[in-house]
Amino acid sequence: MSVKTIPAPKYVKDTLTGIADKAVEIGNGRPIAVTSDSDTYVGIYTNDHLKIGAIMVLDLPLAGWLTAALCVMPPGGVQEAVERRILPATVVEAIPEVFNMSAGIFNYPGGQHLKVYQTVEPGTQPPLDVLALANSLGRRLDLHVTVPSYGDGYLSIVLAP
Repeated sequence: MSVKTIPAPKYVKDTLTGIADKAVEIGNGRPIAVTSDSDTYVGIYTNDHLKIGAIMVLDLPLAGWLTAALCVMPPGGVQEAVERRILPATVVEAIPEVFNMSAGIFNYPGGQHLKVYQTVEPGTQPPLDVLALANSLGRRLDLHVTVPSYGDGYLSIVLAP
């Protein structure tokens, strides 16, 4: 059994608002290109049999903003790092928790239970099946997300076939 429906944008918004502890704003986004040298973080969600059910892709700015808000870091401390495209170790270490807290997006009554299996950081070659899924069209939701007081970026959710 796989995840059958794309999560509703409102549900994603509510989940991200809970993570950031701020009322995030969402709008239509664009697909995020994932390559071995892209500035993206990829959360890989698997079922109990380690079959990929979904992935979530965050561009570097949004990963930084969500994590800084989660860790209650001052926006100014992360602003320069986002502009340089190199996040501090304290932020990078907490990004898997953002993916972990987002797992509820995929878990609903009657659906399969997905959990974070792996986080792929920028500069790391994602597994080929993840790469293909991340760059596929179809069962996906692409959003532009703004974290108040921090900044904005892009998020893509892609469901496995």
